[in-house]
Amino acid sequence: MYQVGDIIIYSSEGACRVESIEKLHVAGIDCEKLYYNLNPVYHMGNIFVPLDTKIFMRPVIKPEEARRLINLIPTIKVNLLDNMSRRSLEELYNHHIQTHDCIDLIRVLKTVHDKGIAAAKDRKKLGAIDERFRKKAEDLLFGELALVLNMSKDEVKSYVDNKIQETGIIEIA
Repeated sequence: MYQVGDIIIYSSEGACRVESIEKLHVAGIDCEKLYYNLNPVYHMGNIFVPLDTKIFMRPVIKPEEARRLINLIPTIKVNLLDNMSRRSLEELYNHHIQTHDCIDLIRVLKTVHDKGIAAAKDRKKLGAIDERFRKKAEDLLFGELALVLNMSKDEVKSYVDNKIQETGIIEIA
């Protein structure tokens, strides 16, 4: 159970602060059930989630984990995407996003980065699926890293982009 003041990762929303744990007095809802009142860190609004929800939640990573993760970026392998259908590509990216694992988010970013380089060589642009999942992975990963490292999302993005570019020839997994 999380406590008031904890910062957690909630589903696809990303970083949220637990503002309160309370019973809701709303018609049609069990008034004895406790809910987390979550306040998204990077968006306005409140999210009320039952304590016994099956929706993914986890604590944010610790600063030392974030630094270790960033240093691991050059060793994280990308996905092999040769001849992959649009649907399979979307399913693969969705799988990585839904694990809520920072390494999987980096894997998405590195894969899209490599596809972008290949597309540019052929004088093409990235596809809409790649762009959409790149943005989602960036929002989730950079939001969490910025929060725990006390940086802006832009500072984290620059740092992570530099680490990805340091990789050189990226191994395929």
